[in-house]
Amino acid sequence: MTTLTSIQTGLLLDGVTLVLGDGDSQVVALDDIDLAVRPGELLAVAGPSGSGKSSLLAVAGGLIHPTAGRVQIGGTDLTDLPDGRRTAFRHAHIGYVFQSANLLPALTALEQLLLMPKLGGRITPAHHDHASQLLTTAGMGNRADRRPHQLSGGERQRVAIARALMMQPDVLLADEPTSALDRRRGGHPRPRRAGPGRPGGHHAGRAPPAGRVNPSSGTRAGEVSRPAMPKITAPSVAEHRARQHAALLEAARELLLVHGPNAVTPAAVGACTGLARTSVYKYFASTADILAQLVEDALPRLTRQAREAVQAAPTPQAKLDAYARAILDYAATGEHRIALVADQIDLPPELRERIEHRHAELPVPLIDVLSQLGDPDPEITAMLVQGVLNSATHLLDLGHPATEVVPATLGFLRSAVFPHNGPHNGPP
Repeated sequence: MTTLTSIQTGLLLDGVTLVLGDGDSQVVALDDIDLAVRPGELLAVAGPSGSGKSSLLAVAGGLIHPTAGRVQIGGTDLTDLPDGRRTAFRHAHIGYVFQSANLLPALTALEQLLLMPKLGGRITPAHHDHASQLLTTAGMGNRADRRPHQLSGGERQRVAIARALMMQPDVLLADEPTSALDRRRGGHPRPRRAGPGRPGGHHAGRAPPAGRVNPSSGTRAGEVSRPAMPKITAPSVAEHRARQHAALLEAARELLLVHGPNAVTPAAVGACTGLARTSVYKYFASTADILAQLVEDALPRLTRQAREAVQAAPTPQAKLDAYARAILDYAATGEHRIALVADQIDLPPELRERIEHRHAELPVPLIDVLSQLGDPDPEITAMLVQGVLNSATHLLDLGHPATEVVPATLGFLRSAVFPHNGPHNGPP
């Protein structure tokens, strides 16, 4: 067996085990897998239906966290990364082609590709050129303006392959990528991979004929061993489900921030994480449930950041500045839009009440500061300050630069709360 710790690997799975389900329905999808793929090698994984091929690729691509073991790509251990950083790493370094195309229904073929750099921050003219080139290479240049329902199954799959190559990934993982293509089209992805992508990519998918598995090397790309499986305890399965739940929320958060709440559906969230819509329903009852959980996660995080910023500030004026900066910094990232979603969707009364309670907790750190200053009506003053911050947030949403909005807002609040550079004796 290959000594995994002694070679320079592009992709490394070390003792990976994946257990799915609970109780009597538990399934061991991966059983203590060791796998090493060197840069420049091409590995085809073959096996009967249900043997764990898709699970192997999902774990290798960071879509699912293993129950045990570690996954490394280019020396970065994906299993050690927090969910947000793992998502960012996957976006920048891994291309993934699913068994089904998993295209977003509202986007054209060109927009499917441009969504990738948009999730990373912004789209440049070079991204437009690269996306057009990829579609042309895939034989889809004349259908770039078509949406998925206007394309055949094979055409959708070719768009999905081009999308996986859009960010020029270090590693390319493909789960039966040519299953929907005819024999002539099915030969295109592999020989044209080297053009738009980075060197050293790895491709796993439906096994091509023997001799085409690795045209550049006579060596075996990786070796899989199956020693006795370590005992899996119930908490490890629960941890897997918790990580999958967090990955779904992270995908929903990205969709909401880029495309708005209407883009967040179980099907779209599943497409971003490699899960079927029916699997997403195991974690969320509805679209409203996904959005509500995003709001419930976002508000306490903002409140905690504001409280910590206030506690770290040494003087009353510094505490006011710290609170305002925490709110405005949060707004500058666009995250505040998550907190506003609750007003745009129908929620059960008990859930809406819980979210309103979270909203009410946000100004508490500011109220505490104003109370310490002897403000006779700290709640009213806090509401006025919050109104000023809401107006500043709106300016940021309209595109006004933070370098202008933040100093102006802080100056106004200082003059209002500390009109004589002393303790404030009433509302501004």
